[in-house]
Amino acid sequence: MGSHPIPRDYCLDCGPCPTPHRMAFFSTLCVIPLTPLGLAFSRLKRPIVRLAAFLKKDKALTYLLRFLARMRLGKIKTAPHDHLTERGKRLWKEAEARGIRFWEFAPLGNSIELFVAERNGDAMVFQNLPRPFGHYEPSIEWIDDKHLARQQMARASIPIPRGGTVANVKDALKLFSMLGPPVVIKPRMGSFGRHTHLHLRTEEDVRTAFASAHQLCPWVIIEEELIGFNFRATVIGGQFVAALHRDFPRVTGDGVHTIRELIMEENKNPLRQEGQTFFPILMDKKAEQYLTHCGRAWDDVPAKGESVAISGSNGRPRGALIHDATEGVHPENIRLFERIARVTRDPLLGIDFIAETLTKPWHEQRRAGVNELNTMPFLDTHSNPYSGTPRNVTGMLWDLVFPESHAN
Repeated sequence: MGSHPIPRDYCLDCGPCPTPHRMAFFSTLCVIPLTPLGLAFSRLKRPIVRLAAFLKKDKALTYLLRFLARMRLGKIKTAPHDHLTERGKRLWKEAEARGIRFWEFAPLGNSIELFVAERNGDAMVFQNLPRPFGHYEPSIEWIDDKHLARQQMARASIPIPRGGTVANVKDALKLFSMLGPPVVIKPRMGSFGRHTHLHLRTEEDVRTAFASAHQLCPWVIIEEELIGFNFRATVIGGQFVAALHRDFPRVTGDGVHTIRELIMEENKNPLRQEGQTFFPILMDKKAEQYLTHCGRAWDDVPAKGESVAISGSNGRPRGALIHDATEGVHPENIRLFERIARVTRDPLLGIDFIAETLTKPWHEQRRAGVNELNTMPFLDTHSNPYSGTPRNVTGMLWDLVFPESHAN
């Protein structure tokens, strides 16, 4: 997602990409209890999906979408537009580079990134990101559910933080006393780091964070805080292809200017302007609370070369940065990432991993482990890192989906 004008009255715990709280709460209230039913029928879905691919049902769907467009129940868009995420725009660009006919169906004119890809008589209809024809794995039912993902990772002996899921503040405080500080609290389901709280050290911190996370989901995850930086490893077709270091929004002191002035200057960076990959660093109450937590203030003058984090969130909407970290990833860590992909059997997987570094084996570091899994990673970020080597991970995905296609 590129930078966008920031809403005037946004929820501080959501950040500049807010979600309706009640809608999120009730949707998870309905979806999560039905997940076991989806898992129970998952074995039946796989042969059905493969049969549908064999019968080229997506080709029939394209006729249906065109019919709906003629009935003015939607619009067909044949070129990228401003309402797409940067991920969608990149996907479109790489498809065209490979001779793939690409278009979008927008129900009632609203973009939901429902795409159609056509090549050599084959058609694929998908939302957000494609998978190979006829692919379906039961893991799609649980990867984005943080509670179930934790269970599956634990069964496979994948390193994860100690913790659990609670539905009330009493159980949250009980689990906090067992884990000890610091802990992390977040909704069981959600994205963009909305209502996720780090560095919680007191019972009052836990009460406040639980109330926040509970606004988006009836069930809340509380777990020990892992040690290190947040990395995103991307695995395509079972193979590790790239890694990113997801850094906090920060400025570097010059011994002259205040933190406020350094942020204002950094926000003039062309990479942070509207339509680009990165957002301006926010100077809101949330950032002020974090600075206070770190013993800093807006008018402090950092020493020359001193790095000052402005937020405890590594979400891009708050101004966080992304750096390529693919070079030098230790083979032990690559083996772990690919083993996680084998557990999920998903051909496209984003792995959020906390460690001090990826250049050393994870098991030689303090409290390193998997933070979350993601079925719809923003692949465009690999193409536009703030620093490091750009990597065409989106193109790698198309090469998996349409193996015979090649970029011109």
